[in-house]
Amino acid sequence: MTSAVDHVTDRVPSLDRPVLVAVDGADGAGKTTFANAVGERLTGRPVVRATVDDFHHPRAHRHALGRTAATVWERSFDLPALRRELLDPWRRGSGSTYRGAVAR
Repeated sequence: MTSAVDHVTDRVPSLDRPVLVAVDGADGAGKTTFANAVGERLTGRPVVRATVDDFHHPRAHRHALGRTAATVWERSFDLPALRRELLDPWRRGSGSTYRGAVAR
């Protein structure tokens, strides 16, 4: 029986450019463990692990409207920074400078 890790890694193409594999899921579902296992299986190629948790807005912005479920989700992550600093450079290809985190 093929594991979920095998299922994903067997489908990651070998290309002359970066390949993005995204893992999404609920809190506590095992996303980090799964992503680490996929990265370990992709031997022979460079692997960069990044997480949206490294792209938070500053604490003052996150907590400015209180800490309800809606504000936690809507104000926690700086998604434009994630795109600008990590995803867009990776889409441009090899040699592009990217940042895997935004220090706050």
